[in-house]
Amino acid sequence: MQTKVDAKIQENPKLAAAVAQATNVLAEEVGSAVDQVSATWNLGQNENGDSVIELELRDARDFQESTIGKFSPQQLSDLNSLPSRLNRLWDKFLGVRLRKHLARLRVLAEQLEGD
Repeated sequence: MQTKVDAKIQENPKLAAAVAQATNVLAEEVGSAVDQVSATWNLGQNENGDSVIELELRDARDFQESTIGKFSPQQLSDLNSLPSRLNRLWDKFLGVRLRKHLARLRVLAEQLEGD
């Protein structure tokens, strides 16, 4: 899996360790599709000014489809709930990809019907 980590995260040892651990958990969730997705970790803030780590999953083949999940530092460190949180984000990403592929198939089917 292609992974990019924001320099602001890398400068914070606790966040960097949590993101590295979360990336490993994500790779397990993604399984054999690991080469089909890229992950970008960014540090931001929520509306209250609290730190938020954003994970963007993007289709590594065409980079057009993506899904973003937001995590607090505590959520990234909670190894009991982290796998299910990452799994939900992965499921959301797969749904986005599926809708894209279905739209392509519809266009192809319409073209075949027109011939």
